[in-house]
Amino acid sequence: VVGALFLVAGAMQFQATFRARHLTTHRWNGRALIGAGLLITSSGVYFGVVIPAAGIREALIISAVSILFVTSLVNGAIAIRKKDVQRHGEWMTRAFAVAILERVGERVGHPARRTGVAHIAVVAVGLQGQLAISANDHRADRAGAVDPLGARSGRWRWPAS
Repeated sequence: VVGALFLVAGAMQFQATFRARHLTTHRWNGRALIGAGLLITSSGVYFGVVIPAAGIREALIISAVSILFVTSLVNGAIAIRKKDVQRHGEWMTRAFAVAILERVGERVGHPARRTGVAHIAVVAVGLQGQLAISANDHRADRAGAVDPLGARSGRWRWPAS
């Protein structure tokens, strides 16, 4: 249940109109999502690493995904505390991509029974976050950066429209 709420509430965080109109809600929602993400990860590590159902293979996969997810969440939180909105967005995009990757992994099948096609699907979903970040960087470079809050805001610059 917490994982499903994480994915739904997390998707709202990426909507630019939501962020612009409800910045305080975005911030509180983000804090709650970081807490929920850490809670989800701790239970996942316990069941997948401490007492894995599929042995060492499952433990390794869950360890790698958990490390990537927590690293992304923590770096995203640190970036926003430093007022680096662009890096914050990049790290949180990675964290959300890892969360989706985990859900796809669960739907594709148990780690002990995954086929080569299933592994390719999980890796493809994992790359989506990085591709989104790269595409946004290229759009900003081509269009020139525009800061909607003024030149001194120090906030992330959106591509000119």
